[in-house]
Amino acid sequence: MGLTPGARLGPYEILAPLGAGGMGEVFRARDGRLGRDVAIKVLPDDVAMDPKALARFEREARAVAALSHPNILAIFDVGEAGGVRFAVTELLEGETLRSALRHGVFPVRRALDISEQVASGLAAAHEKGIVHRDVKPENVFITKGGHAKLLDFGLARQNAISSDPGFTNSPTADALTEKGAVLGTVAYMSPEQASGRPIDHRSDQFSLGVVVYEMLAGRRPFEAGTVAETLTAIIREDPEPLKEVAPGVPAPLRWIVERLLTKQPDERYDSTRDLVRDLAALKLHISEPTSSGISGTGSVAPPTSRKVALGRVAVATGIGVLVVAGLVLLNRYALPGRRTAPAPFPSFQRLTAFDGIEARPTLSPDGKTVAYQKSVAGKTDVHVLRVGGHNPTNLTASLDGDCGEPAFSPDGRFIAFRSESGRGGIFLMEATGESARRITDFGHTPAWFPDGKRIAIATETGAEPSDVTTMSELWILDRDSGARRRIPDVRAYQPSVSPHGVRIAYWGIRPGGGGQRDIYTVAVDEGAGGSPTSVTNDAALDWSPFWSGDGRFLYFASDRGGTMNLWRVGIDEASGKVRGDPEPVTVPSAWAGPFRATPDGRRVAFTSVERERSLERLPFDDAREIVSGPPVLLARFGTRIGWPRASARGDLLTVTSLGSREDILVLRTDGTDVRKLTDDEHHNRLGNFSPDGRKLVFFSDRSGTYDAWIVNVDGSGLIPFTRSTTGNVKTAIWSPDGATIAAVDMSGRPLLIPFPRSADDPLPGPGPLPGKDLKFVPYSWSPDSRKLAGWLVQPDGSYNGIVVFEVERKTYRRVTETGWIAAFMRDGRRIAYLDGNVLKIVDTETGRTSEILKGDSRRTIDAFGLSRDDRTLYVSWASTQADLWLMDLGGGQ
Repeated sequence: MGLTPGARLGPYEILAPLGAGGMGEVFRARDGRLGRDVAIKVLPDDVAMDPKALARFEREARAVAALSHPNILAIFDVGEAGGVRFAVTELLEGETLRSALRHGVFPVRRALDISEQVASGLAAAHEKGIVHRDVKPENVFITKGGHAKLLDFGLARQNAISSDPGFTNSPTADALTEKGAVLGTVAYMSPEQASGRPIDHRSDQFSLGVVVYEMLAGRRPFEAGTVAETLTAIIREDPEPLKEVAPGVPAPLRWIVERLLTKQPDERYDSTRDLVRDLAALKLHISEPTSSGISGTGSVAPPTSRKVALGRVAVATGIGVLVVAGLVLLNRYALPGRRTAPAPFPSFQRLTAFDGIEARPTLSPDGKTVAYQKSVAGKTDVHVLRVGGHNPTNLTASLDGDCGEPAFSPDGRFIAFRSESGRGGIFLMEATGESARRITDFGHTPAWFPDGKRIAIATETGAEPSDVTTMSELWILDRDSGARRRIPDVRAYQPSVSPHGVRIAYWGIRPGGGGQRDIYTVAVDEGAGGSPTSVTNDAALDWSPFWSGDGRFLYFASDRGGTMNLWRVGIDEASGKVRGDPEPVTVPSAWAGPFRATPDGRRVAFTSVERERSLERLPFDDAREIVSGPPVLLARFGTRIGWPRASARGDLLTVTSLGSREDILVLRTDGTDVRKLTDDEHHNRLGNFSPDGRKLVFFSDRSGTYDAWIVNVDGSGLIPFTRSTTGNVKTAIWSPDGATIAAVDMSGRPLLIPFPRSADDPLPGPGPLPGKDLKFVPYSWSPDSRKLAGWLVQPDGSYNGIVVFEVERKTYRRVTETGWIAAFMRDGRRIAYLDGNVLKIVDTETGRTSEILKGDSRRTIDAFGLSRDDRTLYVSWASTQADLWLMDLGGGQ
């Protein structure tokens, strides 16, 4: 059956052909039910009745459907219509890696990024027993956003190492006799695949090694005039060393490629996940600029036209060990016309390796002492430590309230800091801790002027980019008199004063930018013009700026390279005018910041953070209100995991992945079969099961405004439940009787929406609120579907306690003063809720509260869920270890 635009396959309307190959034709199509374009792959007419081709087609559908990974093409549906078998997948926009390779060889950093993504997709497949068997540039797609996607699992076979009498891996026995096609592309076959031996996941590693070699060298490692000669080269010959064909490639990357291209499988990686870790670790230390896409202008220039500075940096694990030439090779490439001066080649020294979190460091002017904040026994204080020392001193132990955010004065005599003592505010003490006094009753993150007489402060702390609740003002204080002046029309976090005191750099939220964080500067003198000047203005998240000692560069933390690392940009201190593009100054950390420099800009202290997110199952005795046994680890995640909810039958969990992309995940309660129900660029949050456990309701901005959506637990049947025009619907919760979905409008008033209904039906009027300008977030129904539990939100975004909403009476009753994530228990009387880092239970009739689980300074509770029978807790944890490091920029700033 020929398909032309306008033809239909079941619910899908064919729009246009996209391509064709030996394993199928691909069309662009429209799914009218969800209002989205998809890709449809069908078998061509001449092989539609071929049992072997059909088996491969079905094997592809099964293989992809078993996987849910951002680097693997997602499959939405399979079907048959009019004798045509087809699979429906996400529609990708961009180009294949083969097409991108026509532009020339890749920059090392970009080649590493693609390699890591492809390896991550392969690792996910291998962990489910699936071997791709056809890894090649044609089967790697690069989206316009720069994401790599593995395509075409049509040759994949589960448990590929096992014997299968109905199948052979021999290219001569099977592929070469089949219409001239080769099973996989010969040049990318592994030696074991080329010689017809059994294969496993390590065969894919070899093929990936060929692809990486080609990205770096511009040609394949095994090429000959005929298929037979190419197969012989793969089996018997070694490729020309990368060192000779691509001398600019750093040695650690060459070693990885050489390991992938070894002839013996047992000399490659035992686990592809280990390969991913090696690539990710190496990527942290490759500082070459990268772009979000691939083009000819982004390829590596010949070595003669590039400045290549090679060095080795070993990340020392002992305190006080200077990081010098050794473990990790760093390549630094200069893009012609874009650098204003050679980037510094820093050395590093680890300052602390204590348990817990050391943060917010500041250096004395001579760079020999570091002051920082640390929490001990529930109190945060300012500590001081000599560089290379082992015994810190607590300088603020005698003060009531938490103390932190220290800043050394330019002469080293004083430390300004934030304290919660009394009314709170900015305090000043001698560098040894004596004579602490308050100089203002508000403010955070003090930054000294070079004259040592004035201090810039922000009104909010901005501990890290996500720690922003209100728009922060920028003030200048007189150290002695306490006189203050606000710089108008500036919303600033973490100010940094330029070396000559003429401008203040800070980070802030871009006006109208949807929460985007950028770097700005503003003139200090009122007569110089107070309008902020933008330093960065792109999709990257930038924060924590500081100046070079000569005022020619502005350094800042940014995620623009894929990790939260250090970047710099040329700048004119007097005008704030930016020179050139940001360039990386890589530090040995996956997440670093904030940064503080000495006045000369030569030494920089920063916090290096290691985070892990995990989901645990804990047995719970609801009668005694205690955790009754040890936890069971269900899964580890690379991003924050929020809002675990169990199905009524207790067999499934849903959680929300809260990374740069927000998606709804479903997994079994034993931690197996983790699947993404959404996998796109939209904000998809807070999944909740229907009473029968067959569907989920969640809220998303996929339609342009926030609405409630419903999807089957297998990911199919996605439909809108509401269609608002102003983004009204958030936090959709399904009642136990299945009759109502509770939500909240933008003003914070509850919506009680009957189910079933049409998405186009008008939304019911919102319920009342118990106070002016307060918002109520409904989160949990009582078992009898007559009450809702949730929390109040103050205008500044802070949570203001748990309330119970009576559905019939439309009245509120406040049951706690603090807390959020409220979950009704099965008696309909008690509510479990999260209060800071403590999981508590409150009796809504008596007001009695009890603590059932506590985190600590290293391990915090992100979210929790309860099983319907109250016998199991599901807890999402965030584990953090933060240590201080010293970076020495030497003479190059």
